[in-house]
Amino acid sequence: MLLAGPLTLSLLLSCSADRPAPAPTLSPALQRALAWPLPPAQGGLPLWQGEAVRVEGIEARPLLLALDSAARPSPIAMILLEPERALDVGVLVAHGHFEGGKNDPNAWEVAWGLARRGARVVLVDSPGVEEWAAEAYDVHLERGAHNRVFLAAAGTSAMALQVAALRRGLDLLQARGARELGATGASGGAVATFYLGLVDDRVGALALASPPPIPREPEAGGCPCDQLPAVPGPDPSVLAALTRPTLWMSEQAGPRPEGLGRAVERKVLEGAHAYTPPMQAQAWAFFDRELGLRRPSAEGEAPRLDLHSAGPEGTPDVASLRALALPDPGPWSPQVDADRPFPYELSCSGEGPTVLALGASAPDLDALQDAGLSPCALVIPEDPRALARAIGAGRPPADAVLGAVRAATERRQVRGLFARRGWALLAARADRPYVVADPLTQLGQLDTQLDPPWVHVPGAWTGGAQAAVAGARSHGQDLQALARELRLATVEAP
Repeated sequence: MLLAGPLTLSLLLSCSADRPAPAPTLSPALQRALAWPLPPAQGGLPLWQGEAVRVEGIEARPLLLALDSAARPSPIAMILLEPERALDVGVLVAHGHFEGGKNDPNAWEVAWGLARRGARVVLVDSPGVEEWAAEAYDVHLERGAHNRVFLAAAGTSAMALQVAALRRGLDLLQARGARELGATGASGGAVATFYLGLVDDRVGALALASPPPIPREPEAGGCPCDQLPAVPGPDPSVLAALTRPTLWMSEQAGPRPEGLGRAVERKVLEGAHAYTPPMQAQAWAFFDRELGLRRPSAEGEAPRLDLHSAGPEGTPDVASLRALALPDPGPWSPQVDADRPFPYELSCSGEGPTVLALGASAPDLDALQDAGLSPCALVIPEDPRALARAIGAGRPPADAVLGAVRAATERRQVRGLFARRGWALLAARADRPYVVADPLTQLGQLDTQLDPPWVHVPGAWTGGAQAAVAGARSHGQDLQALARELRLATVEAP
């Protein structure tokens, strides 16, 4: 790790701003959903820092900070902007789902304008975006589905991870001498900024640009990375929990969101879903007033700088988000709604006792037919929103998938089950004999191309998956042997 340079100086932390905002009242469900279970890294020390670029009297520097204090710390890519005559004010900028992450104009332009006003500014990459270990840490859109369900199964959330990363940015600002702190972001960055304002009382003022509905509604479009376990929207009490000065800038006309308190100033600035120039101007004026920034002599366009934190010598050795030592939540206790299982499809073939084939391939079905069985392949159509609905309800998505398995088992009078890989977790709870092909028992064996996201049930990787395989009549790679064993089990079954 490289710690030399100007960022090793001025590392005395100020624990609160001069004007702390009143602590919000959070429901127990909201507290649990936003709690990050790993201890934070100490202070604002960087793991790595790049060369600084000086433009307009502002020093811009890429760096990496640690998310947690583990032996293999998880890196967070940031950019620090420090004016030559910096005030004791710091503002954190969270980006939305825009192509360039923290370097995107939707984050960069408002950040540079704040630095021109004397604020120290930190721009933070969200997990999996731009530079932060890509897919290994991604919690966004379809690619991040596995990690979102993994975090929910461990008793936390994708949003809790995003907020934890932003809090490290606040640590850096305090380490550099900022005493008054603010935060801003657009779109998904506005959502993360909102939740940061709920859990960190160091933040004295917030500016939200183009925020989508908060909290996420079950059928909402966009990125399900802001879905909180057991906190589905609409819920005015969540908005009411925000008690610090906030500028809420909507890009389209409509009623004031129900629940917003008196501390929230709402403006409608119609335009694109972005951090538009009119919104930037409003945010600068808001922070001028709330944090005491100084107005620059001229605005002008923000310079475009190449500030990337990558570098083989600077990037810590981190396997993936799933390598984090999250707490064991205990065993899976399914709560199956028999009336509302996941939608499923069945395709049956062959003659003989009916068996349910879970995650089966064509060779699997051929082997079952050759053994004198009639396999019914169960197919769960892809439905990304179903994962968000399940997490919003506070239940593992596997609960609903298990409902589909049980419904199909009763519908076809199934005598046994063939399960491939992680499907053993469901076969073990279908009350029928079963066999397992290519057993998946450890997290390190996971293949995101083969294994569905719902496989991350509580306790799966601390013994649950191993127990499911151990309970099978047979398991392994020999399809013919597995099919024969299942045929024998159907004869013995009542």
